[in-house]
Amino acid sequence: MDREFKRRAIPQIRHYIVQSRVRSLVKRFPGITAEIDYSDGHEPYTVLHSHNFYLTVSMAKEPGRLPRKSDFRQANATDNLFESIDPNKVESFYAILAHVPLWDNSAPERLGVLFPDEFYSDVYESIDLTPLIDFDLEGTEIPSEDIDAPEPTLRKRLPKRKQEGA
Repeated sequence: MDREFKRRAIPQIRHYIVQSRVRSLVKRFPGITAEIDYSDGHEPYTVLHSHNFYLTVSMAKEPGRLPRKSDFRQANATDNLFESIDPNKVESFYAILAHVPLWDNSAPERLGVLFPDEFYSDVYESIDLTPLIDFDLEGTEIPSEDIDAPEPTLRKRLPKRKQEGA
């Protein structure tokens, strides 16, 4: 593929890889379902659903900023976590798992959960999840120190008892 086409194709490929990987969460967390919905009836996107909480995944241009407006994001923003003091009276909650890609679109540089305001004009609250991107226990050095083995202590030998009746 020519360089100009590759540069335009990579974001779409990355988008669908992320959408597919997010769907695999349901294998590890039985309380979560992954549904496919369609923006404007055409573009598929993943919706993670647990009880009355909905999470969609989108690319953002900057950390803590909303992804571009779309019909489903605008509609979902009216279901927000902060419109009522009593969460039992709220029909559904909505947030966006937003990733900001590296300059070359090869991987996410930043990751966060965004709670849009009800008009989808600003972020009401955000949670930075960027440290989870590089979290890998297998490649991490675990701190340790060498401790000398203690000298064994031998117990005193007790004299043998004479058995009664012998």
